[in-house]
Amino acid sequence: MILLTVSDFVHFGSELNHLIIDLSVSKYMKNILVTFDIDSTLLKTLQSSPHNRALQHALKEMFGVDERPAVYLNVSFSGCSDEWIVNELIKKATNSQTAEKKLRDKFVEISEKIFPDLLKQEDLIILPGIENLLENLRSHSNVTTAVCSGNLTNIGWMKIERSGLGKYFPEKASGWGEFEDRADILRAGIKSAEEKTGKKFDKIIHIGDAPQDVKAAHDVNAKAVAVKTGRYKDDDFEQPCLIVDNAEIGYQKIVDFIFSE
Repeated sequence: MILLTVSDFVHFGSELNHLIIDLSVSKYMKNILVTFDIDSTLLKTLQSSPHNRALQHALKEMFGVDERPAVYLNVSFSGCSDEWIVNELIKKATNSQTAEKKLRDKFVEISEKIFPDLLKQEDLIILPGIENLLENLRSHSNVTTAVCSGNLTNIGWMKIERSGLGKYFPEKASGWGEFEDRADILRAGIKSAEEKTGKKFDKIIHIGDAPQDVKAAHDVNAKAVAVKTGRYKDDDFEQPCLIVDNAEIGYQKIVDFIFSE
């Protein structure tokens, strides 16, 4: 026969209580995916954008057009994917309704090859509040972070790594600008995160600076956070979404939004 003292019962009860709490937290803790745009969301580059210069280099080498791509197309590239930009440049340069795949692939190859020579670490400026936000998110075991950007894959990852933000995306879950539609980029990022973590996500939040980011989030049934660190104002973003000036001023609002029920 085993005799238990009062203190044994107290200790056992305490341990059982902790076990019940731990099981309860584990059972009801939601898996959260937070995806980030890059340009004007996580970071910005100095005025002479190496990204645009890489595209301009390819445009000149392939078609002899020595003009800034945005000027050549007479559009703003904010919120546009590189896939769309490259295809539009090729269509205009070739006076065609479609962009041949072999031309597209060559254009991308040239752009990605020259980009490392154009990008300097000092060209990259991490936007206010971003590192604090990412530090917070990586302290939560139920949160996965991913990059969902219109950048071409190699160009986007190089910005992330050279800026020092790579450590905040350890799974390298991502969706990139090989799609014209931002919603397809976000879908690819979600799929990547699911495959790399083995998780199904109960809540998905996309953070970006452009109306296309917010629309993409809505298109995939995700929640949206708009940071006004680009060129857009409150009225440019479709609702519902959380709008903040930047990740520093809006830090607590973003955190509360991510972890709210």
